[in-house]
Amino acid sequence: MENNNSDKGSYRYTTLAERLVSHFKLRKFSKHGVHNVIKRTASFKLTEGAWLEMGDQCVIQDYAFFQLTKPNPRLVIGDRVVIGRHNVITVKSNMTIGDDTIIGSYVQIIDHSHGIEKGTTIRAQAAYFGDIRTLIPETSGQHVGIIRTAYRKHPDTLPG
Repeated sequence: MENNNSDKGSYRYTTLAERLVSHFKLRKFSKHGVHNVIKRTASFKLTEGAWLEMGDQCVIQDYAFFQLTKPNPRLVIGDRVVIGRHNVITVKSNMTIGDDTIIGSYVQIIDHSHGIEKGTTIRAQAAYFGDIRTLIPETSGQHVGIIRTAYRKHPDTLPG
């Protein structure tokens, strides 16, 4: 992201130290564009073979957490996307965050769920997952959860 903003309080303003941290953190990405900012406390957990892609001029704020876990996680973040503070994005399948999307603080986006069957712990049950194709720009506010609902495989199974 170009540092042409003179407002030091803006998320678009970056220091040399923040640009260096961003450069280091971008090594986690399979593919990325230019002028991206990733704050120091953002964290990424990726399984082998995970695909993490980001376009141009994106900002990932402090304490955002990304988890790309088996079986085949793929996350594509478009151009000019802002991912707010304290967000959780968890991917087992495919997720795309579209261009010009702004995700406020404390949002959870999860592409999978677990069923609840009588007499079985959640940990012992299979995960149900599917694609989240696109988030519509500027529709994700603060304190929101976007969770893919589990399929009803059994009458006693609740969506998670």
